Amino acid sequence: MLKKISIAVIILVGIVVIVFGFRHYQQKIAQTTNMKKTILTKTSLKKEPDLSYLALAKNLPPTIQTQLKSAGQNEQKLTMTFVVQNNPAVTQALISAMKKAYDTKVWNFETINYTTETSTALLNNKIVDKVTATKPNVILYEAPLLNDNLNIPETESQTSNNQLLSQFSKTKATILVEPSNPIYNGVVYPTQEQSFKNALPKQYTFIDYWTAFPATDSPAMQALTVNTNDTYYTLNAAGNKLWADNLIKYFIAN
Repeated sequence: MLKKISIAVIILVGIVVIVFGFRHYQQKIAQTTNMKKTILTKTSLKKEPDLSYLALAKNLPPTIQTQLKSAGQNEQKLTMTFVVQNNPAVTQALISAMKKAYDTKVWNFETINYTTETSTALLNNKIVDKVTATKPNVILYEAPLLNDNLNIPETESQTSNNQLLSQFSKTKATILVEPSNPIYNGVVYPTQEQSFKNALPKQYTFIDYWTAFPATDSPAMQALTVNTNDTYYTLNAAGNKLWADNLIKYFIAN
C-alpha cells in the first residue's frame, strides 16, 4: 500500500513539474516574441533621412552630390566657403536661396571677402589660412580677374590664381571657380577671362555665368553697369541680380 502511494506521489509530482515547465516555456516564448515585436516596431518607426533635396544638386559636380548624400544619411552638414569679392547683393542672395531650398540642415556657409586685392595679394596675404580654418567641403572661389587686369600682368595673374587653387586643394574640398563680374565695353579683360577659363585645370569646375549677360559692347550690357567717370566696371542692382540668379540656377536645379 505504501509503495503504491509513493508511486502515485512521484507520478503527481512529475505531472506538476511537467505542467509548470511547459507554462514556463510558453512564457519565455511569449517574452521573446514580444521583444522581437518591440525591436521591429522601434526599427520600423525610425525615420529614414529625407534625401529629396539631392534632386536640387543635379547640376553640381558628382563629388558634391556624393558628399550631400553621405551628409544627409549621417545627419551632418557640408560647409561651403565663399572666397569672393565683397558683394553682398550676390553672395547673400545665393546663400538665402540655398537655405530656403535645401533646408538649413544641409549646408553651413562661411564667407571670406576681399575688396581690391589682386590674386598675388591674396596669395601673399595667406588667404588660404583663413579658408583652411573654415574646414570646407566645398569652396566657391571668385578669381579676382578684374583686379588683376587693372594692376598686374596676365601671366602673373594666371600663375597666382593657379597657386591659390593649388593651396585650396590641400583642404580636400571640391573647388568651384567663377570669374569676377563682366564689364561694359571691355577689350583686354574679356580675353583674359577667356584665357583663364581655357587654361583652368580639369579638376576645378568653372561656373561660366558670363553667358547669361548681353554682349560686352551692347547697350543692354551698359544698362547693367554703373557709369563711374565714363568707366563701367561695376554692376548695378539689375546686373548683380542677373549674376545671382544665374548662380542660383546652378546650385538649385529646377
